[in-house]
Amino acid sequence: MVSVSVVAATLLASGAILELGGIVLVGSPDLFPYGRRLSAWLRRRFGWIVNRVRRLIGRPRVHTTGLGRPVLISRASSVSAVRSIREGAPLEDQVAFLLRRDQEAQRRENELSGRLTTLDEETGKRLEALRESMEQHVADSLTAAHEEYLPLRVLGVLLLVAGVGCLTAAAFVQGSAS
Repeated sequence: MVSVSVVAATLLASGAILELGGIVLVGSPDLFPYGRRLSAWLRRRFGWIVNRVRRLIGRPRVHTTGLGRPVLISRASSVSAVRSIREGAPLEDQVAFLLRRDQEAQRRENELSGRLTTLDEETGKRLEALRESMEQHVADSLTAAHEEYLPLRVLGVLLLVAGVGCLTAAAFVQGSAS
């Protein structure tokens, strides 16, 4: 017959090991070697249990789909030209040419000012959209990591409960022996 102290020692040791494993899996399953593989294996093997429990409590199965926004990048090269008046043109033609050039330069300056104002406004909007996109990406990444390691965390909780059960049983065995 097995001694009470051997049974109690076995229960204490196995309870401590189970609790430690449970704490590690619940606290940081990504530190567990091959944690992703084990988590995927657990999800494939025991996913039907989770779906059945969800159905029993009236919750639908969870399906997540991610969509990305397409990005279009275009490049255009610029063209430059130099306009001048013919040599030997009369003074009136030269003045008219300079006045036309001045008006064109003022119009282009106004257009450029308008484009800069528009660009400044759009840059703020684009930066805000980029910030929101990055925040959403980080939130999605955290949710995906949480979902990826959820089976390991559940296993960790089960190990923690089993460890507490072993320690409680060891206390009862030691108490009944006294």
